[in-house]
Amino acid sequence: MNARRIVALGLSLLLLVGGGWWLWQTQRRARATENALEASYQRAFFDLLKNMENLDTLLGKSLASGSSGQRIMSLTSVWHEAENARANLANMPVGMVNMMRSQQYLAQLGDYCYVLAEKQARGLELEAEEWQQLAQLHEQTREIHAGLREIMAGIGEEGFQWRSFASLSRNKKLTPRAQSIADGFSKLDEKLRDQAPTLTYDGPFSDHIEEQEPKGLTGERISEAQAREIALEFLDLAGEAGYKIGEIRKTRGRIPAYSLTIEREGENRGQIALDVSQQGGHVVWMLNSRLPRESKLSLTEALARAEDFLAQRGLARMVPTGTIREGNRLSVSFAAQEDGVIIYPDLIKVTVALDDGEIIAYDAMGFLMAHHKRDLPQPKLTPEEAEKKVSRQMEVQRTRLAVIPMSNLEEKLCYEVRGKVNGDTYLVYINAVTGDEEKILQLVETEAGTRAM
Repeated sequence: MNARRIVALGLSLLLLVGGGWWLWQTQRRARATENALEASYQRAFFDLLKNMENLDTLLGKSLASGSSGQRIMSLTSVWHEAENARANLANMPVGMVNMMRSQQYLAQLGDYCYVLAEKQARGLELEAEEWQQLAQLHEQTREIHAGLREIMAGIGEEGFQWRSFASLSRNKKLTPRAQSIADGFSKLDEKLRDQAPTLTYDGPFSDHIEEQEPKGLTGERISEAQAREIALEFLDLAGEAGYKIGEIRKTRGRIPAYSLTIEREGENRGQIALDVSQQGGHVVWMLNSRLPRESKLSLTEALARAEDFLAQRGLARMVPTGTIREGNRLSVSFAAQEDGVIIYPDLIKVTVALDDGEIIAYDAMGFLMAHHKRDLPQPKLTPEEAEKKVSRQMEVQRTRLAVIPMSNLEEKLCYEVRGKVNGDTYLVYINAVTGDEEKILQLVETEAGTRAM
């Protein structure tokens, strides 16, 4: 064997070993990613189960306590626990199941208990109807907890893995076990639609407020064919091939819409669901079921993608007001801006996949419900006068005008005064006309982003 053949053989062996090592490393990283994803799903489910157990206990304490002080603590804790439950439910990989009523129930539960806590803090007694509604909420929450425990029993069989739901994004049927779990969630949501009590109170998730007419719908009624074209244009699929549109259905609700599902060819392309309003043809929401497996974009790059997405759809006057990172996704909240005034009720949320910058979720419900031409009053206070209204302990960082929603959906023009007290950041809202302090929020930094509480 001559030297040239020895060198060639050596190079071939080196390439073979190197290729095998690269393949092993790739598979190892893929398994690690899948295991981390599975662990996050398991954590979200068991945290949700614990949330519901805690809510059951706290509601029971609220009913049993004879002390208004103890009751206030329990009711306030319900609000925090319900918000945590909503977050954990949102992180569950059950996007093929409509859990809208469950999300609404948890929002109403926390909001209603917070309203009751505020009432007790003002020295007012709860009325008989409020006690009755609290008891109904306790019973309903107990049933949800029991339903989740039944689902948990099913999960324990046959080594179920939550990432079974990812098969949906590859256009395959769910495994029998995954389908059984999905059916369990679906039955829970259906039961809430049929049995959950109607809550009437002055809060942002109250049933009577949920039923208000949207202010942001403009234009004439559209046909199914028009809804189809609007959806394709919104998704940049107009004139493209390689996709299939499912049956278009009419849906009722706060905004009557045409519901569409779109499947695209290719690995991990996901199924897209979206609603287009019957009046005016506005996209109400959109959700892509695919799961980003890695993060390549920086948060700055992802934010720019979200801003460009809105600008290309005629929503250039939206400004980012907050970001939350969830795994390999970045969710950005935007509010409208008019003449330098931030309009917080006109809210749009955009979610960006951090692997390739694709927009995988869009929610304009808040914007379409609230957006309208406003006749804002002239401020009677200057920014400097508003800053003097806040605590002397606050180190003011920034002051700007903003329209904020109140608990009964009334809107007020305020100065948003941002500042620090003992290292913590707060937003204090001073009425620009009366000088009253309308609201105060604390900005809490978490690993995912900044949350207002």
